[in-house]
Amino acid sequence: TSLNGAVASYTSYVPADPSNPNYGNQGIDDVFGHGTVAAQVAAGRSVTGFRGGVAPGAMLHVARVCRDSDGLCLGNPVITQATRDLLARSVRIFTQS
Repeated sequence: TSLNGAVASYTSYVPADPSNPNYGNQGIDDVFGHGTVAAQVAAGRSVTGFRGGVAPGAMLHVARVCRDSDGLCLGNPVITQATRDLLARSVRIFTQS
């Protein structure tokens, strides 16, 4: 994919739920695809049929704060913690998609 080699770090802030694997998906896979598309627009590498994102050399630091089961984001305390963690990693630009 166009994101191969672009992910520097990944953290899930969504609690796992063994009864519904999509609820607390701990993997980097994005069931709905919105976050993946946003990441490709930002930092996607050039691949067949895709010229690359606006910053194709950028490295991504992914923070999952939304559930895959219904797309619901976990609210301000979780998003605030994810933002603090990203800033602590010296991430300068980020999108919440």
